Amino acid sequence: MHPSWTHTLAEFLKREPDIEAVRLDPSARKVAIATLGTVDLTKLEKRLAETLEAIEEDLGKAANPPPGYTLRKDGTVTEFAEQTCETAPKLWHWNEVDWPEGAHPHEHGGRGHAHGRHGHEHDDHDHDGHD
Repeated sequence: MHPSWTHTLAEFLKREPDIEAVRLDPSARKVAIATLGTVDLTKLEKRLAETLEAIEEDLGKAANPPPGYTLRKDGTVTEFAEQTCETAPKLWHWNEVDWPEGAHPHEHGGRGHAHGRHGHEHDDHDHDGHD
């Protein structure tokens, strides 16, 4: 049995001390990362993709945050953060990024790309069974 998705997100935040919180909206395929300073998002892409791929199918399941973390839901948006003082979230800078392509959308069956942003207007190479 694997840990709950909230524990996986907590581990991600522990390993990324520059990230204060993560806001996830799987239906819109958006992720936002809260920081107190400037962060090189390209360095985080692989770890973020791995984390989202590990938790994506469990995101809709009820879960409690581990001690020291908060979990808020607003419609389809879930915000997960380390517990902080009341003022800290007002200082966060939110960086919105596209849902990593490594975390395949389950509603599309995991085939092809979630969107055609990369000049791949056709996806003939995606139909050969080597997704």
